[in-house]
Amino acid sequence: MFNQRWFRALGISIPVITGVLLLGFLQAIFGVEVSTNLFNTGITPGMIFGVLQLLLAFWVYKKFI
Repeated sequence: MFNQRWFRALGISIPVITGVLLLGFLQAIFGVEVSTNLFNTGITPGMIFGVLQLLLAFWVYKKFI
């Protein structure tokens, strides 16, 4: 389904976007912050990127360790 290029892109982009979010650049540019409630569901961008970080870490663990 995904080739190595996809995994490299995800492996680089997820931590970079999470870092940009946590450093406050997304809030300055787009008004998005870690505690923003998306669509009144209680889900925040910080939660979404946290789950993506966990999935990425699990994939790296299974593939390389």
